[in-house]
Amino acid sequence: MKKQQHILTLIIVLAVIGIAVVIASIIYDEKIRDNKKAVETISVPQIDNIEKEEPAKEEEKPEVSTNTESDYVGEEEKESQEQVEEEQKESKQTDDEKAIELAKKEWGNDDSVSFSIEEKKDNKIYVAVKNDATVIQWYEVNTNDWTISEY
Repeated sequence: MKKQQHILTLIIVLAVIGIAVVIASIIYDEKIRDNKKAVETISVPQIDNIEKEEPAKEEEKPEVSTNTESDYVGEEEKESQEQVEEEQKESKQTDDEKAIELAKKEWGNDDSVSFSIEEKKDNKIYVAVKNDATVIQWYEVNTNDWTISEY
């Protein structure tokens, strides 16, 4: 009778430990998924914020008037200022697009990866090749002669 009680107690203890392990693994998996989602959402807005801040600084500069004779700005002057600003924005977008296109050509045809501009220094643009928010390759694009190299 005592032997049966010991066996029954052992079975109950093992069952409780097994249930605890299953519950812990479920909670652990959920926490890992939440952390992965948090990391993915953090990296993307940082790139967007950098790109949004640059045009804001450019838009503030034309508002300062250096004309000492008159503060009046005619319609033609406003239109020419707007055209210059648009051309500057287009050239920046074009440089970014060219850099990404060069990286895509260098990498090859692969739909499982994404390309993004991570950093710009002087005349160099750094393009990251990502797979599931993990950088797997860096490219350095020289905007003077449009050459690309692995970084």
